[in-house]
Amino acid sequence: MHLRELEPILAIVADALRQQFPDDFHKRCPYAAWGVRSLLSDAGIQAEIVGGDFVAFVISNDGIRAGMHGFAHSKDQCSHFWVEANGRLIDLGPHFLPNESSFDVAPMPAVAWDLSYPLPRFLRYRSQDRFDQKALMSRDPAINARCAAFVERCRGKARSTVVGSKFPTWIVTGPSSVEIAANRKTPWAIGAMQFARRSDPRDLPF
Repeated sequence: MHLRELEPILAIVADALRQQFPDDFHKRCPYAAWGVRSLLSDAGIQAEIVGGDFVAFVISNDGIRAGMHGFAHSKDQCSHFWVEANGRLIDLGPHFLPNESSFDVAPMPAVAWDLSYPLPRFLRYRSQDRFDQKALMSRDPAINARCAAFVERCRGKARSTVVGSKFPTWIVTGPSSVEIAANRKTPWAIGAMQFARRSDPRDLPF
């Protein structure tokens, strides 16, 4: 699966989230996961939704404040959802984290991490459950109907989207992509690399 195949899918799902959930699109990770998986499946790519915990490095635009933000430690249910396909971990979550922050966070990439590389210290995922192709989002029929409507919105946009649509920020795919972004003076990439060098793995949540 080449990035040129994945980037339009991520752009479509992110746009669909903003349209269907204008007030809290950044909190709708289950819908993002179901949308991404559906479009990948439509393209003939085997994909699996994974639920669990997630945190990522964030840094302010001025470089003064930094930390790890995300969704973790829910006892009753998965706190975050992402997709795994063709050896990649795919997630819009980091791209939306600036919308959750209490300070002015620098723009962040979406994730399509090549799992042949270990997860870096600045992107942490811990799986709790996996969902097969027939799994529904909820036991609530109303939520499942809303999910089905969202997936159809994504599919409709995919049918009408120009090939090669670009994601609004960049997509982190592995160590080299972070280095390239840092060389281009991208604030998040520079901060993430510094965090990876200086942080103690024992201080990470997982």
